[in-house]
Amino acid sequence: VETFQAGARLTIKGEVDAGFFLAEIYHSLSRITRSQLKVLIESAIFDITHVLLAHQRIVGEIPAIMTALSGIGQRSADHEVLEALGIPGGFEKMNDEEAEFMVDLMDTLLD
Repeated sequence: VETFQAGARLTIKGEVDAGFFLAEIYHSLSRITRSQLKVLIESAIFDITHVLLAHQRIVGEIPAIMTALSGIGQRSADHEVLEALGIPGGFEKMNDEEAEFMVDLMDTLLD
């Protein structure tokens, strides 16, 4: 559906078996709406974050891209951009071990 409210409405009416909501969105629903829904599980996996992946053909550009992204947040005007992206702490470099962990975590969640 196009909106979380529509998803909540379909779930309440029993027109779907389950609804999936971001926890933040669920908690922002009205008290009346929440009272008509039953939370089956709520995850709090904070290890899942935005990840930027680059294709091998631009491997030579990666250092410049990393420098540019890690520099966002140095100016006061940058904070609005980071807030809008949902990453108020800014970008940070991920090492290979962290990337492998993320891939394993996503594979586990897909199973």
